[in-house]
Amino acid sequence: MKAQLFLQSLSRQLTNCKRLYNAVHRLHPSNSPVKRQRQQTMANSKGTAGYLNKKRDPVIFAIAVLSLTGVMGHKFYNQPRLKINTIAPETIKAPYTAEIEDRKKTEAQRKAASKTSVPVLKIDASINQQISQNLQQIFDWGNEIRVAAGSFPFFDTATLSLRSQRYLRSCTDAEWKSLLLALENIKKQKSKKNTQHR
Repeated sequence: MKAQLFLQSLSRQLTNCKRLYNAVHRLHPSNSPVKRQRQQTMANSKGTAGYLNKKRDPVIFAIAVLSLTGVMGHKFYNQPRLKINTIAPETIKAPYTAEIEDRKKTEAQRKAASKTSVPVLKIDASINQQISQNLQQIFDWGNEIRVAAGSFPFFDTATLSLRSQRYLRSCTDAEWKSLLLALENIKKQKSKKNTQHR
């Protein structure tokens, strides 16, 4: 876009220079004393060299104008036309929407999200299998104990009443231990009496 504007400007300047050259050439007729002296010096020199010099003048002038315009005008064409607090001379639209990531803000949001997020637990099949095996083993032991104990009532109701069997089955560990100690003491006392009577 800038190169195209620059080339258009150069072509306009070249056209203006040609017009100016033609206007100057019209103002100074060919029969002026300066022009005649120039023609005589050209005629005195070699015939083709004079012809070439006559042809070179506009070419050299055009090259000089182009090079000066290129050198001097280059900085003017590349300068932006916008300055602070000025309105843009033309509306510029972006061809597509660009998103620029704010890395500091993104990192802060990631840290905040990781702190507030709920951890997601995955099922470990090997641990599930191990737990299932342990539970099955406990159930098997319970079944073995139930088979060994037999069905309720465990003892003949004539020896131990049904009410006593239910109480013994529902008592706590501390009550059970104190009951066992009491039974042992009673056994010891009976065995002492038996040994004393003999």
